[in-house]
Amino acid sequence: MKIITKEIDKLLEREGQKVQHDVSTGNTSSKLMAVCHLFHPFSDWDWYLIGYSMKGGKDYVFALTSGFEIEYGDVYLPELLEIRICGLPLERELVFKPIDVKELYEKLKKGER
Repeated sequence: MKIITKEIDKLLEREGQKVQHDVSTGNTSSKLMAVCHLFHPFSDWDWYLIGYSMKGGKDYVFALTSGFEIEYGDVYLPELLEIRICGLPLERELVFKPIDVKELYEKLKKGER
């Protein structure tokens, strides 16, 4: 299965522009959406991809990560996609619908997924 499809790539580009605008202006008024959910069936970690990072190219994505903590930050996508647990790679939730990042964060804090 292809993790980053053309459709997801376009959504990551669009949301990445919002992230970059907010960082460059110091304004956090943009309504950011998580557009893709990555997970591993043998792990409690989840990565909700928001948009391509300011670090350049499409190697870094800004994401909401739920693991030991719930946190925002840049993730190096090639390294993430190399993860193997018991020989299995990460998977993409096929039925994931984009969700407002603030709403998702609150759900994750409550233990919901």
